[in-house]
Amino acid sequence: MLFNARLHYGYPKLIFGEVNEENILVNKTVKIINGAGKTDQKDMQFYTSPHMYINNMHAENNSYSIGALNAIGGKIKVIISGGNLKSDAVVHLDGNTGVHAQSQLTPGGFPNTVTLEYGTGGLTPGNYQVSVWRVTAASGNTLYGGLQF
Repeated sequence: MLFNARLHYGYPKLIFGEVNEENILVNKTVKIINGAGKTDQKDMQFYTSPHMYINNMHAENNSYSIGALNAIGGKIKVIISGGNLKSDAVVHLDGNTGVHAQSQLTPGGFPNTVTLEYGTGGLTPGNYQVSVWRVTAASGNTLYGGLQF
């Protein structure tokens, strides 16, 4: 008798290590053992890195008073949510006040949520934009998300 079956599976984000490039495929042999001890194996292709996406970016508040923040030693918090956030993504902070700064999005490990904190030193009243960019071999320079406060 011949049986056909369909198998859906997931594997841990870091099973192939921390590889940021999303379009690399590797061949691996998958071995399946049923309850009766019979085995079968097949060579399959796997992506070595999960795909990154951002579905929500927001500041803790819509507007800030720098004077009030400075008085309590506060920080401006930006929360970024999505999936498989990558360490090669670059966060840009730009303002109409002449502020232009860049930083790394995550320390690694493909988290789904990151909270960025900006100190108020060097910030003056104005409009600011935070955006997340990545450069990949397949897509070039890509904007993943942004917000203004």
